[in-house]
Amino acid sequence: MHQFIAILLYFCLALTVGILSYRKQTTSSAFLSGDRSLNYWLTALAAHASDMSNWLFMGYPAIIFLGGIFQAWVALGLIFCMLLNWQWLAPKIRIATEKFNCFTLSSYLENRFQDKVGLIRTFSALLSFVFYSIYIAAGLAGLGLLGESLFGISFETSILIGIGIVVTYIFIGGYVTLAWLDLFQGFFLLFVILAVPFYLIPQFGGFSSLFQNLQTKELSTSLFPNLSPRTLLTIISLSLGWGLGYFGQPHIITKFMGIKHAAEIYKSKWVGMSWMTLSLFAATLVGILGVTFFPSGIHN
Repeated sequence: MHQFIAILLYFCLALTVGILSYRKQTTSSAFLSGDRSLNYWLTALAAHASDMSNWLFMGYPAIIFLGGIFQAWVALGLIFCMLLNWQWLAPKIRIATEKFNCFTLSSYLENRFQDKVGLIRTFSALLSFVFYSIYIAAGLAGLGLLGESLFGISFETSILIGIGIVVTYIFIGGYVTLAWLDLFQGFFLLFVILAVPFYLIPQFGGFSSLFQNLQTKELSTSLFPNLSPRTLLTIISLSLGWGLGYFGQPHIITKFMGIKHAAEIYKSKWVGMSWMTLSLFAATLVGILGVTFFPSGIHN
């Protein structure tokens, strides 16, 4: 019952944020980019919170749970590549899309390379459709599992409820409403992901006890277990295998387009990177805690 009340309260707060931030969208520019009116806080949290979905709470901690601290190279790679994304790509894409009067990544590429037959737009849209179908399906699957485990709601019903909520506030409010919801969710997620490990770690005997349990399970307790060529190759694979995707993810790149002044992107960068670093650090602790919390492993 407490879990249901907590989830219900969360959705009520999200709905309130959506209503308060609602603006009647009369143009495509307003709907797709908010007329480039976002401040640097909104831009930062919109870019990061739209990326950090259930994988921050489920997927990434599970990697740490199964492989130990060495797997934290995934987080370090994500942080490094996202920093480069802010530094190199964000200001350029913001200035260029205003220059070409574009509001989507496909239309920007089409104008940038002067494609007169629409080949780039069609191809980029097809790529987005294929890969986002998989990405969104993974998110919906996570929602379905959450509904089953917490409330006993069927997997399919949980997914349908989630789709109904998301589609409703997207079509009602557009870009600006989504940005405010991302801001709210960003602060909420940060609070939750930080609160859980710092509440539980003292109850499990502190960090020394957690590291001892990692050693008992024969899991890595170091980022550099050795300096062999194989280990270094694995570090590069873990870091860049996840992180390089940030340079081409439309749901992140389009958030760079909405900031009011390109000169404020550097402020967004430090707000967003601070949020991301804290979130991934806490998620790493959640994975380490899981080793102690589930001493016999997790079984379906």
